[in-house]
Amino acid sequence: MTLLLAVVFQDADPVELKWSTTKGTAWHYEARLVMGTTIDGEAYGEKQDSLFGLRLEVDEVLSDGLWLKVTYERIRFSLTGGKGDYEYDSADPKEPLKDTRAMMQAALVGGSFRLRLSAQGQAEEVDGMAALTKDAFPRLKKRGFSADGLKSFQGFYTDENVKNTFQLFFPTLAQEKTAPGKTWSREVTLKDSQIGVITKTTSYTFKELRKEKSEAVIQGETAYQVDASKAEDREMAERIKMSEKLAVVWDVTSGRLTSLETVSAKAMSLTGSKVVVETRSSMTLKPEK
Repeated sequence: MTLLLAVVFQDADPVELKWSTTKGTAWHYEARLVMGTTIDGEAYGEKQDSLFGLRLEVDEVLSDGLWLKVTYERIRFSLTGGKGDYEYDSADPKEPLKDTRAMMQAALVGGSFRLRLSAQGQAEEVDGMAALTKDAFPRLKKRGFSADGLKSFQGFYTDENVKNTFQLFFPTLAQEKTAPGKTWSREVTLKDSQIGVITKTTSYTFKELRKEKSEAVIQGETAYQVDASKAEDREMAERIKMSEKLAVVWDVTSGRLTSLETVSAKAMSLTGSKVVVETRSSMTLKPEK
C-alpha cells in the first residue's frame, strides 16, 4: 500500500479534494463549539463547551454536490465560570439535565436531518429540522418546557440556523485538482444587526501532502471588511476587529475530512479594556471500531 501511494502521489501531481460520492458511505465525527470571553486577558463570565457526536451518511449524490444524512448520536454540554461549573453527557449522564441549553441539545439525540453540500464542500441547505424538533417536543414537555419554550426551541433550530452552524464544520475545497503551494478562496457576505454588512474572504493554502497517509494539510485565514453604516450602534461596530484562522487535514483517498480546527475572535476596546469574544470550533473524524 505504501508503494502504491508513493506512485500515485508524486510531488508534481495535483490531487482532487472532494467528498466521497459513494451512496451509503458513513463516518462518525465529533463536532465541538467552545465560546468564551476575556477582558484584558482574564476569563470573564461563563465559558460554554458543546460537543456533538454525529453520524454522516452519503444519502444522495448530485451533479454539483451531495446530500448527507446527519444523525445526532451524542451531546456533551458544559459550563465553567459564571455561577458555577456544570456538565451533562448523554453518553454518561452522571449529572441531571438542569440547564435549558443542555435540555435542548439533549432532545436532538437520536434525530436526523439532511444537509446539502456543494461540490466544494460548503453547507448550502438543510432539510428536516422542523420534523426533528417537533419529534423532540414530548421529551421537552417532560422537562417542563412551556408552549413558549417549545416555540423558542423550534425557532433556534431552524433549517437556516443549523445550516449556518454546520458551515463552521466544513471547509471550502478547491474547485479543481490542486497541489502543495496552491491557494484558493471563498467570499461570503453576511448581515449582522449589531455590526452591519460583513464581507468574509477566507483564503486557503495547500501546505503539504502527507503521502504515507494520503492526507492534504491545508491552512486558512479570513480577512474581514465591514460596512457599519446600517449597524445598530455604528460607533461601537467600527471598533470591533475580527479574525479567523483554520487548520484542515483532508483524506484524499477516502474523500473525507480528517479534522478541521477554527479559531474566531471579535475584539474591541471598551472603557479602556480589551474585550475579546472567542469561538473555537472543530470537526474530528472518530477512529473506526
